[in-house]
Amino acid sequence: MYFEQHNSQVDEMQAEIDAKSVTLANKIRNLIETNGPQIEELHHQQHFIFFDEDNNPMEIKSAFYLKMFTIGPTFFYYSIFEKQVINLEYNNDVDFGFPIDVTDHLEEIIASKPSVYITMEHVFGLTGILGKDFQSRKQLLQEIQSLE
Repeated sequence: MYFEQHNSQVDEMQAEIDAKSVTLANKIRNLIETNGPQIEELHHQQHFIFFDEDNNPMEIKSAFYLKMFTIGPTFFYYSIFEKQVINLEYNNDVDFGFPIDVTDHLEEIIASKPSVYITMEHVFGLTGILGKDFQSRKQLLQEIQSLE
């Protein structure tokens, strides 16, 4: 492959990556807008557990932030009350992580690690987290009933 051929093909692929990432990011933004209030309600329910796609409980940091995924050393969260995808920028002076809204950068995030789309759709689409919580409760009930 020659330099010019490489650049031409990469430019075409990058344009397609950009276009698809914009489409996926817009779907996530729409899901956040549509389902954000329900996610907040679920957060307030005493027994609801947010499970990830692998049936592991998702961490809730500082009672406001649902840990979603990592890219390299950076953790990304969903700010339940602000309805934003954020990362926490740690400030040594005050020993505190300040939330930085990255919702406007979902295209770049998805383009850099496409698998995060699946995680976001699992949570923001509601059916993933609702289904996982339901299955967990069903299994718990069956275990308790089997002890009688």
